[in-house]
Amino acid sequence: AADYNPLPDMIINEVEVEMDADVRAQYEKLEKEYFFKLDNGTEVEVFNAASLTNKCLQMANGSVYPVPGMPLWEPIHDLKLDALEEIIDEAQGQPILCSYAYVSDAERIMTRFHDLKPINLTNCKSEKALNDAMTRWKSGDCRLMIGHPASMGHGIDGLQQNGHILVWFGLNWSLDLVDQFNARIRRQGQGAPVICHRILCKDTLDQAQALALDDKATTQASLRKAIKDYRIQKEKLAGSNQTILY
Repeated sequence: AADYNPLPDMIINEVEVEMDADVRAQYEKLEKEYFFKLDNGTEVEVFNAASLTNKCLQMANGSVYPVPGMPLWEPIHDLKLDALEEIIDEAQGQPILCSYAYVSDAERIMTRFHDLKPINLTNCKSEKALNDAMTRWKSGDCRLMIGHPASMGHGIDGLQQNGHILVWFGLNWSLDLVDQFNARIRRQGQGAPVICHRILCKDTLDQAQALALDDKATTQASLRKAIKDYRIQKEKLAGSNQTILY
């Protein structure tokens, strides 16, 4: 679609935060166990490695679920919340659309910025709640809207009419979810360059996710270009082989 309707530019801004010594020690111990489990190779350990991956990413975001499958979580640090607060201050009242990875992220964001009356679009289960949320956003009454990309990638339009700032509080492994979430703001009707802040915890699996997504995006772009060039070349060859009848 971008070939026919050019999209606005998107500026990626990496916001790095760094753990203090105590939290870093906890994280390094967890990540060391993750790599040990990952290299072990048995089926049970592979499952544990996947669980440990989530634990590392949760800790990078600032909280962890001690018992897998249970909704109780424990706070670890506020580094990403502090970074998000700086982004909100710098926006000077402009609305921000923020993606989160875990329910604990959402709860902590909603609590920290309670005074802004933020909206969690993922929790807007009824049509009325969704319409009210969109009305607040479009009228400029909402400075912070959050959501999980799996719940708001498709079917939500109009956010581009009154906002051009994206924040990734926590990434995920799916390029499709990332692209679709970004497309809520970076789409036709957007009148300004889109600013996309990715808050990453330095020297954690956060950065592995970012690298993986960037590699996927590069591969996908290369594939699309190759197919486009192939089609153009094929059309040229077909045109040169046409027989003109008199």
